[in-house]
Amino acid sequence: MSTQGINDKVIHYLSQYVQKTLGVSQILNQYPEDHSSEADLGFFIEAYNTYSVDEVELLSKIISAMKIDAFQYQIYDLSEASSSKNRLQIYFVDQPKNKNEIFSPRILLKKPEFKKQTWDFLKTVPHQL
Repeated sequence: MSTQGINDKVIHYLSQYVQKTLGVSQILNQYPEDHSSEADLGFFIEAYNTYSVDEVELLSKIISAMKIDAFQYQIYDLSEASSSKNRLQIYFVDQPKNKNEIFSPRILLKKPEFKKQTWDFLKTVPHQL
């Protein structure tokens, strides 16, 4: 399943939750229809479509801690890298070897000692946007 399919399911679930729990009938879309092609930053996740709940949660916390606006980034499975038009691309991979590659949340959960190295790199990203 593509990340767009996952995002659509999450949006549908959240919309239903907001309607039933808060009584809000509609949430206005504050982003362009196809903001993925306009996002400055692309996060490419190795095997993202196989991530567990814990791995997705850690990725979400990482991105949240970066304090970047939701319209500035898009999350992709690594297999979608060739079709991206993002100005800055960050790759979350199991074994980083190149520039802009960092440890994936999957590895960070198994080896927390890599968190500092990963976070030190990610702190520089907002300054590049």
